[in-house]
Amino acid sequence: FWLKSSAAVILTSFLAFEFETPEAAWAVICAAILAHPDAGAVFSKSIARIIGTVVGATLAFILFYLFPQAPWIFLVSIGIWVAICAYLSCYTR
Repeated sequence: FWLKSSAAVILTSFLAFEFETPEAAWAVICAAILAHPDAGAVFSKSIARIIGTVVGATLAFILFYLFPQAPWIFLVSIGIWVAICAYLSCYTR
């Protein structure tokens, strides 16, 4: 497991620097997070990350549209959303 994970992180790092991405560290962090001993878990974890990104971005756009001139209300609503997501991630497993 450690050999496969290390190879994935090194390959990701090489490709990120080769393609000159502005934040190469994020690619390496994603490779390390998605590393899991079970091959099937990687697929389900990546699908969950994609769904979470889409839902989070959609809600951020909706909140930004609802509160364009009220930054404090926007920040409070984002804080509430993050708290709900943190609660659900801890207690729904």
